[in-house]
Amino acid sequence: MVAIYARQSVFKEDSLSIETQIDKCKLHVEEGETFKIYQDAGYSGKNTSRPSFETMLLDIERGLIHKVISYKLDRFTRSTVDFVNTMEVFDKYNVEFISATEGLNNRDKMGKAMLSIIVVFAQLERSNIIDRVRSTYYQRAEQGFYLGGPAPFGFVKEKYSINNKKTSYLVPDEKVISIVKEMFRKYAYDETVTLGKLKKWLVSCDILTARGLPWTSASMSRILRNPVYVRADADIYTYLHDVKKATVNNDVKEFTGVYGCYTYVPGSGSDSETKKDKFAHMDKLNVTIAPHEGVVDSDTWLRCQERLDNNRSFKRSGKGVHTWLSGLMKCGYCGYAMTVTNNIKRNTFYLSCGGRKRGICFDRKEAIQAYELEGVVEKQLFNRMRTILENEKSLVPVEDSKKVNDLKIKMVEVQQRIDALTESIASLSVRAIAEVDKAITREIEKRDSLAAQLEEALREQRSKNYSQYNIEEYINNWDSYDMEEKKKVARIFIDKVIVKDGDIHVIMK
Repeated sequence: MVAIYARQSVFKEDSLSIETQIDKCKLHVEEGETFKIYQDAGYSGKNTSRPSFETMLLDIERGLIHKVISYKLDRFTRSTVDFVNTMEVFDKYNVEFISATEGLNNRDKMGKAMLSIIVVFAQLERSNIIDRVRSTYYQRAEQGFYLGGPAPFGFVKEKYSINNKKTSYLVPDEKVISIVKEMFRKYAYDETVTLGKLKKWLVSCDILTARGLPWTSASMSRILRNPVYVRADADIYTYLHDVKKATVNNDVKEFTGVYGCYTYVPGSGSDSETKKDKFAHMDKLNVTIAPHEGVVDSDTWLRCQERLDNNRSFKRSGKGVHTWLSGLMKCGYCGYAMTVTNNIKRNTFYLSCGGRKRGICFDRKEAIQAYELEGVVEKQLFNRMRTILENEKSLVPVEDSKKVNDLKIKMVEVQQRIDALTESIASLSVRAIAEVDKAITREIEKRDSLAAQLEEALREQRSKNYSQYNIEEYINNWDSYDMEEKKKVARIFIDKVIVKDGDIHVIMK
């Protein structure tokens, strides 16, 4: 019996129909011969793991087939190793192979040699096709196309077009995006929250991962690491490009503090370790500005990176356990910090001056109890928060945020010019080096000037910046907060509390 084998590739460039292949092969069936058709649609020629191909080999081993006809050799296989192994099977069972359009067979040495040469070129062409497809794939990524796969937790995909080419666009999932924001907020600003506590909180909210699985430290870390959530600005560019050594496809000017980032690792399909957690290997990462808006500000995202990088909480100041004002209280006479001391006999907590303990401050006339101080400060703290809400200063003005980011972008650009000039010195003449040195000096002066402008802009912004804090939540939940939670809120708004006997001065930020 004659076997006619036809395969249609998964690639469009190689889309000759199976019906056409079979018709061409039938012309080589001699009169009186019976034939059976074996066809694999949508299978690559990179290997022989194809249903009909494997069935044909079994029929050969059973002695049912004495001849195999294929339209072209590359329809049969594109792998040199598979071709050699298959020809050994054909020789063992005395099976003739015919390439219908190439006029080749395996009946003589010259035919076998020619078949082997053609297979080598077929394998090379397959490699070229893969390279072209991969190149196109990553070019699309650099242009902001979504590379496929499920949407990250907190997002859903919607159809979108870039230059009339279809892709997907990430849109916040209103059901869970608030969970994502709260994850970042808790981990960034509450030093007591570990990944373990974050997991317990997610479980208490009855929330599963995007794949419907229970949370693990790894799955939470991947979310907190993912730049897809951040409103990427110049600080994010610096962190990814300079600190993490990632390949950033966009110029720093495109990091405007509005859009999130897509990430991918070229050629990572076979690297299971990198594929498992690409954010643990950011030096292999490619980053592109995405078309969707981020949902987490850069400061919050970077705070999370710092904790994850160091695998520890931020340094804690004001560790006192008796008042939420620990670390903020200062003596109005000597300037030393004030702490709370417990009078066990009277069961009271009163303020103690650090200068007094050192024997340098004895001006205080009367003791002040901690609860009295807290009452006064709490009233002023609430007044401050309500004033912010009434004056609608809960968000940083857009122009302030843009001004700061523009200055940071200019500083990055200046530093890039300095680095480029510095690297060029090694290949220059003495006279040219002198000119380059002058250019470097000018750029350094520009950088210093920008740094001064940035410091002033940041100072102005800090006076208005409450964008990451939910003031209404603090006011409504204050009575239910524990000591650590109250400390966190106090440090957001209060610079220091100066205590001078009966006078209490609360200096707000």
